[in-house]
Amino acid sequence: MVVRKTVVLLTALMVLLAMAGVQAEPEKVISKSFPKKEMVRIKTVSGNCTVIGDDVDEIHVEVAYRMSPQKAYEPRFRERDDVLTLTEVIHGSCSGDAEWTVTVPRKTELRFSSASGGMDVSNVEAEISVETASGGIEVGDCKGHLDLSSASGGVRLNQVSGRIDVKVASGSIRGRDLSGEVTLQSASGSVRVDNARGELQFSSASGSVDASGIVLEEVGTFEAASGNVYVELAESAQHDLHLSSASGRAVLDYGDNPLVGQFSFVAKVRKGRIDAPMDFDDEDEFSKWGDRYVRKVAVVDKPSPEISIETASGRARLVKK
Repeated sequence: MVVRKTVVLLTALMVLLAMAGVQAEPEKVISKSFPKKEMVRIKTVSGNCTVIGDDVDEIHVEVAYRMSPQKAYEPRFRERDDVLTLTEVIHGSCSGDAEWTVTVPRKTELRFSSASGGMDVSNVEAEISVETASGGIEVGDCKGHLDLSSASGGVRLNQVSGRIDVKVASGSIRGRDLSGEVTLQSASGSVRVDNARGELQFSSASGSVDASGIVLEEVGTFEAASGNVYVELAESAQHDLHLSSASGRAVLDYGDNPLVGQFSFVAKVRKGRIDAPMDFDDEDEFSKWGDRYVRKVAVVDKPSPEISIETASGRARLVKK
């Protein structure tokens, strides 16, 4: 018994010493400046990256890392033509963390990819491409074409305008104050947006879609397969609008805005429900994928825009104060 306790104590001591060795590893910081470029490419393995746009005429890069062993981690910097490439290379195996901070002129194009690192971009007015496996993505105060994707990381957008394309597999998407041509797609995560205007397409396969403060400047589409869809309009729709949920609720909230257009409601017979604050002008049944559906239509003032709210086994509802 004494021998066993001694072995346990020695093992615990060795673990503590190993941890102490990792914690004692000093942080190393590398700072470099480069002439401004049209594009900055950043490729990390696990390092997080923050990019800040500013009124500057050069690019400043700082990478702070604490790795064990330290020699296993190598930041690389390469200039070629009008492109600056920043890369982290891992020799063998190591543990620790790394943080890249990059300050660029506002109109610098960005390309970022990482396995487990995250990306935070602010104050950039250019094309931005970000692809991560499990790292999160945050973009704020940016303008341009955004192409963002993540396998399991979440995406957060705040005060972003332009062409915005976001795709995530199992992460959620959160947005505030978005404008332009905005497409947000999540496979199993939810999509939630406060205040958006433009041509809007929000969808989720097994998550919910929740959008408030919506202004349509082009066609709007909000869809979920097994989750709920809720859309609150900041003003009456001036363009076609489509809401649908297969097994969840599809709710369009008009608030105190006037109803104008052709309103169409669809639900599965005896399984779905239609709830609307107006009388219907037409009603019919039809078959789709072997099931019977009912469609109810009401025209208010004029036949456009066309507004449809659809569900299979959930509830198709129009709310009006």
